Order: sequence, then C-alpha cells, then structure tokens
Amino acid sequence: MYKEIDLPINIKLDAKSNSKVIRVGSIKNIVSFKSMIDKSIKFYSRNTQVLYFYLSDFSLLKTLSNLRYKGLNIIFDVNIKNITLLKEYKNILNNFNLTAVLDSSVKPNEIVSVVKFLSSLGVKSSITFDLFKTIDAKVMQNITKEIVLNPNLVKNVEPFFSFVNYIYEKKIKKEISQTLWDTFKDKLEEFFYVTSDGFVTLSKRWDKRSKYFYNLQEPKEKRHSSEFYKELDSYEQNLFFKNLECAMCESFEYCGAYLKFEDGKYECSSFQAMLKEIDENFDIFKVSKAA
Repeated sequence: MYKEIDLPINIKLDAKSNSKVIRVGSIKNIVSFKSMIDKSIKFYSRNTQVLYFYLSDFSLLKTLSNLRYKGLNIIFDVNIKNITLLKEYKNILNNFNLTAVLDSSVKPNEIVSVVKFLSSLGVKSSITFDLFKTIDAKVMQNITKEIVLNPNLVKNVEPFFSFVNYIYEKKIKKEISQTLWDTFKDKLEEFFYVTSDGFVTLSKRWDKRSKYFYNLQEPKEKRHSSEFYKELDSYEQNLFFKNLECAMCESFEYCGAYLKFEDGKYECSSFQAMLKEIDENFDIFKVSKAA
C-alpha cells in the first residue's frame, strides 16, 4: 500500500513501501551520525525497495564521503548555500545519487538555468508543485523548449519526464499507468508523509498547510474520518459539480484535475500546451522512461 513515506530519523515505521525518505537534521557528533545512517539502512532495507536520505544540511554530504559511504540516494534543497557547496564538493558528487528539490524559493524564470547547472554536475532535479503552479505561459514555453524537448536533459527532471512518459504510454501503450497525483506524490492511500511529531499527511506541502490525517499514536483507521481524507476521497466525484470542464478534458485520465484541486481557477492552458508540444515532437525521444 505504501509507496513513499517521509520519515524523521526517530520514528521506525515497519511498513512495506517502494521508497522511503529519511530526513537528516543536525547531528551531535560523527559517531552518532554514522550510527543513525547504518541503523536506518539496516532497518528500512527490510521493507523498502529504494531508500533516500534528505539532508537538511547539505554540508553533511562531505561527512558522508569522509565516512566512505558510496551510492547513497541523497535529496537536498536548492538554495544559494547549497549551490555554492555543490561547486566545492564537485570531486565527490559522483559517489552519490543526488536529487535537488526546486521549491518556491526558486524563481520560475530561473528554473532552466538551475536545471542545466545541476545537470552539468550529474544532479537530478525535482520541481515541487508549489513552484510548478507559479510558472506562467511564457516561462512554460521556454521550459518546454530548453528542457522538455531535450531528451538528454528531461530524463533527469521531474515532473517533466513524467509528462513525456504519459505521452509515450498514451501513444504507444494505449494505457496510462501513472497520474499527476502519483507524479507529485499526492495520491490518497499510496503516499504518506510523517512529521517529526508523528502527524501523518500526504506530502510536505500539505504539512505546510497543516492538513493531517491522524497521528501515529492513534489507530491508522482514524485517518478515514479526518476532514482532509474526506476532501481528497470525494474530490473526483464532485468534479462533475465543481469542475465539469476538467472532467470532460482529454487529459483527465492523467491529470485527474490535480492542478485545480487547491484552486479551481488555476489556469492550466500552458500545461496542456506543453503536453501538445511533446506529442507533436515525440519522434525526438529515442528512449523513454517506460521503454
């Protein structure tokens, strides 16, 4: 049932999932840091296919390298400090599988340059929804040209590679395996985010909005009675009353009206234009995510 659970290091959740993200905050000393990493790997490798470590302090990457760790999946936020450290750590970056998260602290018109810089260092990029929804039509056109229609670049940039894969499945496989809710890790009953004090929500952005299902100290069945759960669970059936335009859209099978879940007035024409550009230029893609 669980695909991804974002966990603080002091909670051991024995639930099977495709992936888990371990948040790593400040450390007291090297010995306790190494012990935490080793114990996390040992415990979660039993019930998880892929394990990620989110470094709130990116300077810990050098510590991991000094401790001889290699091949770990590392997630970090994009900011000026971390960009500077990336340049400083250039000689050790290949020891890890790095993914940089671009959130709303990055300006939309900076996305292309930041993604290209990260790619030059072998670092993948992940655009959060909070940033994605601020992209206007002009910027989206540039992103489509510079990133999405560049097969060698887009394969390392989410959610844009998922958009390419959607078109691939639609054109070639005639079936859709993933929705936009999956792409942004907001699919009900499949993605969970656990706060440091044990509250369970859907993803980091819902934690920011104080939207929770229940607390780990409570029976997990309680999540079904939460207002947030009810809001998500009834959203699709309410589309025919609130967003009939979405329900009739040809991209609904993929989008599921995700873009308008928070804001019914969200303008998604630039998103539709991007999908159309991918479709019309699909012959430039030699390989795909699903191939």
